Amino acid sequence: MAKVCGVIAEYDPFHNGHALHLKKARDATGADFVVVLMSGYVTQRGHFALFDPADRARMALECGADIVFSVPFDISCRDAESYALGMVSLFHRMGCVDCLSFGSEYGDTELLLRIADSLESPETQILLGQQIHSGLSYPRAVEKVLDIQGLAGPGIISSPNVILAVSYIRALKRLSSPIRCYPVQREGDYHSLTLSPTHPSAFSLRRAFLLGGPESIRPCVPASVFEQLQEIWRSGSFMDEKKADLLLIGSLLKASPNDLRRVSGAGEGIENHILKEAGACLSLEQLTERACTTHFTRARLSRLLMRFFLDKARLSPQEDAFLYLRGFRSEASPLIKLISEKIPCYQTFASLEKSGVAGEECFAAKCWNLCAGRPSSLLYSRGVIRSGAPG
Repeated sequence: MAKVCGVIAEYDPFHNGHALHLKKARDATGADFVVVLMSGYVTQRGHFALFDPADRARMALECGADIVFSVPFDISCRDAESYALGMVSLFHRMGCVDCLSFGSEYGDTELLLRIADSLESPETQILLGQQIHSGLSYPRAVEKVLDIQGLAGPGIISSPNVILAVSYIRALKRLSSPIRCYPVQREGDYHSLTLSPTHPSAFSLRRAFLLGGPESIRPCVPASVFEQLQEIWRSGSFMDEKKADLLLIGSLLKASPNDLRRVSGAGEGIENHILKEAGACLSLEQLTERACTTHFTRARLSRLLMRFFLDKARLSPQEDAFLYLRGFRSEASPLIKLISEKIPCYQTFASLEKSGVAGEECFAAKCWNLCAGRPSSLLYSRGVIRSGAPG
């Protein structure tokens, strides 16, 4: 049997750090194939992706991935713990994935395992509840409890990739999954505004791309990705955040507190606060800045607002999830058949829409194309990307 390594990603956009991770993941695990689960049109932070998932899949396939699936936003647009459980559950259900590799600011597997064990214990959950009751946000409560336990000093667990790494390990434990984890130490600052050719942050790349085009990030991405970004820039086929923000805020102008209250994650009167501030805002950034509280961080608000806009009030059970095949290398095609026997897998937008299980997902895709200046009819003509053997 071939050995399969799973990778969870957004690749918005794909950069040199991602290419390095794919190489290290394959080398460390001895994998014959690397299967990527990637966010589709909506990211984990609750925003529309800057780049089309089909374009991002092509970037990954040309730089080391063997199969790329996108997942529904019902999986991708969640807090770290739920996001990790949703993604890992998909790999677990595939039945052919041997290992999971992910980037983390700390590559110490034993430390990550100890932190995950602690957070799964009832005693730690009681301590967390006490800290949250005292007024701390959940991330700050976790940081304080782990510091008290001597497992992680201030600043360690607050690193975004460490949070996700621990969440992936916790998910594997909850599922009693045989999948082994292989963290790869990530260099650089995830939220840095400074462009680093060797260890760039996706945040800085998106910002630079929008301000200066692909030439401004050329040293930070593989050559094949740069060529794709040039074409994307010329065609203008990327997300216009201003258009997306106006759509989202516009949907709030007709909303009632009850409309927002039914969305997963709402509570504590946040719906009234959001609607009060919405009338004074022209962007999602403005709104989340004005409406955020200790317990409702900007990321949490973004996810809540996106779910409201896309009319997905409740989280679906993990077993209801499906996959959208974006692309694959020819030699990995036998794996696709195995995976599709375990999880519903769609290969065209028409088949996804006809299934009747993904109305909100199809709406998200159409809205993304609208905000990227493209007609939604384009969705029906884009097929699965097939790549040849790696060079």
